[in-house]
Parts: sequence; structure tokens; C-alpha cells
Amino acid sequence: MPTPLQLCQDQYNVISINYAGLMQRCTTADQQQNIRDLKDAALGNLIDAQNRIFDASNDQIEELLAQGEAAMNAVNGSIARIDDIVTTLNNITQAVNVAASIVALGTPK
Repeated sequence: MPTPLQLCQDQYNVISINYAGLMQRCTTADQQQNIRDLKDAALGNLIDAQNRIFDASNDQIEELLAQGEAAMNAVNGSIARIDDIVTTLNNITQAVNVAASIVALGTPK
């Protein structure tokens, strides 16, 4: 299972690396804005995770990490076959939201 920082880094990397392709698949300006917002949120989660300490024995963090890992698997799968941008955006949104929940449980350094 990834650490909170690894999860946030992986999310940001996946969005950044696939950013141009995701933008090209969008059919509306709202979808493009959604991708921009998700990239910004993923970067914010990454920065916040770098500045927090996480209790490895916290059951809630462990549960959210498992959810985050599953969400990232869904993101990677939907990006690999990016035939449905709406599903891909929904998967990315879920992954970024789970990461934000994990980061919120960290203690500021």
C-alpha cells in the first residue's frame, strides 16, 4: 500500500503526464476546466502531504489509502482506454477527493 505522499505524487504525475491527451478528449469547455481544477487540486494535495505527518497506525488513514489505491487503479484503467472522458473525469475526481481526505487527517509539521 502506498504512503499518503506516494499516493498524492502518483495522482499528480498521472494527471500531469496525461494532461494533453485528457484535454484533447474533452468535448466541452466545462470538462476542460474540470481537468484544470483536478490538476490544481492534485498539486495542492501533494504540497499539503509533503508538509504533514501521518500516523501509520490510524485505521481511517489505512482505509482511505486502500480506497485511494483502488481509485488510482480505476484512473489508470480509464486513462489507458480513454474512450469515455466522463468516466475518466469521475474516476480522477474520486481519486483526488480521497487523497484530500487523507491529507486532512495528517498533522502539520
